[in-house]
Amino acid sequence: MRVRQLAILGLDLVGWAASAYLTYTHVAHVSPMCGEYGGCSYVQSSPYAQFMGVPVALLGLAAYTVLFILGILAFRGGDNSDRWLLLLLTLAAVGTFYSAYLTYIEAFVLHAYCFYCVTQAIAITLMTILLVVEYLSPEPLGNDGP
Repeated sequence: MRVRQLAILGLDLVGWAASAYLTYTHVAHVSPMCGEYGGCSYVQSSPYAQFMGVPVALLGLAAYTVLFILGILAFRGGDNSDRWLLLLLTLAAVGTFYSAYLTYIEAFVLHAYCFYCVTQAIAITLMTILLVVEYLSPEPLGNDGP
């Protein structure tokens, strides 16, 4: 696996961890630890923290899990690697746009930021950028290079 592929999977794990923590705080009914970034509780309790009755953090957790599995399928090589990579890139791009929308809500509607939300938004954005580079790369997928 190449360094770029490992970075993509690592960024996925960062987003997964942030989403897992926010899912835990939602289910356990506890306030997220935010330190000097005190907007986490406010953002988590806003109407935007749910989508059709499902916590956005739980949706993120599920999405990052699917993205990780797709990454493994794409990066292991094989006949369908390009298809898995295209699906991975497409879903990551959708996640990036949704995260951008939620970041807009934080900035211009709620006027508060959640450290974990911003962390996952940065992770999915960087992940998508690296996936575009990976998709456009002339190198074959799999274990063929450094």
